[in-house]
Amino acid sequence: MKKILGIVSVIMVIVLIGIFILNKENKNKMIIQSQENKNKSIIVLGSEPESITAAVTAARLGYHVDMITQDNNLGGLFTEGMLTALDLNYVNGDEILHEGFFTEFYNNANNGHNLDLKKTQEFFNEVVKNDNINLVKGATNITPIVDKNNNKKAVGVSYSKDGKIKEVKGEYIFDGSYEAEYTRKMGGEFRTGRSEFGQPNEYAAAGVMFSVKDVNWNEIKKALKNDNDPYTGVTGNAAWGFAQMYKYTPKNELLKMRGLNISRQDDGSIVLNALLAFKVNPLDKESYNNIINIAKKEVPNIVEYMRENLPGFENAKAGIIAKELYIREGVRIVGDYTLNGYDIIAHRRFNDVIGFGSYPSDLQTTYKEGYGNAMNGNSIYEIPLSAMLPKNIENVVVLGRNASFDIVAHGSARTVPVLMNIAQGAVHAVDYAITNNMNLRNVRDNHMDKVHKEMQEVGNMKFPDMPKNPYEGHYAEKYIKHLRIRGILGSKYKNSMHLDEKASKSEIKNIVNLIKEHSNIKIDEKQIEFINNMSDNITKEEFIKLASILFSKSFKSLNDLKEAGILDKDIYNKINKSKYITNAQIYVLFSEYMNFSQPDFKEDIKQQQIDVIKK
Repeated sequence: MKKILGIVSVIMVIVLIGIFILNKENKNKMIIQSQENKNKSIIVLGSEPESITAAVTAARLGYHVDMITQDNNLGGLFTEGMLTALDLNYVNGDEILHEGFFTEFYNNANNGHNLDLKKTQEFFNEVVKNDNINLVKGATNITPIVDKNNNKKAVGVSYSKDGKIKEVKGEYIFDGSYEAEYTRKMGGEFRTGRSEFGQPNEYAAAGVMFSVKDVNWNEIKKALKNDNDPYTGVTGNAAWGFAQMYKYTPKNELLKMRGLNISRQDDGSIVLNALLAFKVNPLDKESYNNIINIAKKEVPNIVEYMRENLPGFENAKAGIIAKELYIREGVRIVGDYTLNGYDIIAHRRFNDVIGFGSYPSDLQTTYKEGYGNAMNGNSIYEIPLSAMLPKNIENVVVLGRNASFDIVAHGSARTVPVLMNIAQGAVHAVDYAITNNMNLRNVRDNHMDKVHKEMQEVGNMKFPDMPKNPYEGHYAEKYIKHLRIRGILGSKYKNSMHLDEKASKSEIKNIVNLIKEHSNIKIDEKQIEFINNMSDNITKEEFIKLASILFSKSFKSLNDLKEAGILDKDIYNKINKSKYITNAQIYVLFSEYMNFSQPDFKEDIKQQQIDVIKK
């Protein structure tokens, strides 16, 4: 026995020595890499959490980092915008998906589920200072400097500060500027609003955050825990509920209150995410500033209403109003690849995966009478580096919600933990490109296994397994993809769509509602009346009549639909042989209806005049 224990002890010592040597080698490797990179520069634009993530990651890899922002404070949405709620993404139930720098941020800034504004500001200031990032705040006239022989290759940034024009050069530029202004000035193509729906000038409601002080937190918790409403609740310093706020009538028609999302701060005040503003064009400064001024006048009236109607708010007083709006939707750059709404429910795998998301795709309403649409529940997915590389532009990586996401995928990918995750991943890819003197797109196509290793070992980033695509190989797959990208197919907060279940009237009504909200197609009263009068279990006869109503033709049989090109031969045979109409078959019909109604539909892609300096 002693002999065995002796052998085990020797083995353990050898293993520990091996781990020590390996750790020392990795540490020495990082030191050597840092020494090699110290004379190389990376430029990060913006002050949002994802810009800070990129800057800190690059600095810790040994690069000289110039961080240039138009803002006067770090943190953007989480400080100037006063957003304190984190849309955490999960994997395997309650396990937080994102690690790496995000974990460091979350551990330092949260106060129990939500963020504390003071802690958040202090953490951002401290980390940028400690990592020796050259921070320039209050910059104006930020302009790309490009290669004199190639105006699509970025080499630096020109900006104005204190009345002087300054220039900095960098190996790569991470563009977190407001609405990707830097990339747009280089001629990068971009989408606005909900262009995939044919609605480029329609934007989700903007949020106006404000704080309230002198509330009774215990009374608020007690009221929400005992209101018998399954959609309200309290977790730590976060609470949500008080649907009676929907009854509040704003003085200004551009505003609307909804149920309260409440975040208690360490100083006892609460921050509210509940005031919505409509018709805000993020590219129109007058529109943007007008809403802030309107909100300043409205908030005292809101607080008075709360005092009169909400338990725990009897002595409430207005606190501060955010300096920046919570812009949910704005510009989205056209990248080498556009992550789409089908990718996120199909768990598509990408060779150049650079980060992950899993949050429900949530499209907020664009008009005052609406409530928005949940397009799917939690669904883990990969995000490719290609979605961060603006098409036909070199040495630029687009950060934040301005990356290349279609509007449905954007409903999930715009959450800040996701954006911080892909920012860190992209820096590791750029690091590999610089260290090995390679073009970033070459790294993307041929060396991502090495990048992934660095992301995990150096960046401590999590790589979850992807589930199988539940729709792959199904005869309706291409129709599902078409409807998802056009925003016509959602599963609310469910995790998947049940293709082969019996179709129901409610599913058809859901699709019709999405057509009314996410397209310019007019559903007439005759069509709505017919759908409302359908049976709960759709028969083949009703399927044929529905097709007749939608396509304004008199179809008598399934064969007529086949002859008209609405059903291909395989789908015709499946419907003809099946005992009942399925959800998948309804999706096929509505996909064809979208093509019939808008045969020449083309997404509106914009491009502005190039404004660069050649050097």
